Amino acid sequence: MQVNNSHNAILIINRLKLILEIDKDAALADYLGVKANTISTWKSRNTIDYNLLIAKCDMFDLNFILKGDTEKLHSKQINSDVKTPRTCPNCAALNSILKATEKALEYANSEIIARKETIMLLTDRIKDLTGKISISENDQYMQKQ
Repeated sequence: MQVNNSHNAILIINRLKLILEIDKDAALADYLGVKANTISTWKSRNTIDYNLLIAKCDMFDLNFILKGDTEKLHSKQINSDVKTPRTCPNCAALNSILKATEKALEYANSEIIARKETIMLLTDRIKDLTGKISISENDQYMQKQ
């Protein structure tokens, strides 16, 4: 159910992206399970599907998402059930996957560099051998005459 009220859809969307630690509307659309153009429509019409937002984001502080209310965020030490921005149930797993991927890419890059060096060495060796073959053929030609 999309409702147009006094809330600013753009601010709500931006706070949601802040909490989820994502930059792109398309990534938010993926998270919410909607098409990317839905987010653009919400922004242009200043509407939001609040039922969907609550269903997908109930683990976060909805006061912060909907109203930007940070008063309770600062009292998290007092009231441990208040959820703060920058927390995401999937973030730890995603960060772990990201770190593993970065390590794999780093290893792959070092392998690529090592193979390029090997190719350069083999290319130089081929040039040396090709040069020796040419000299050897020239010597044989000279001996025949």
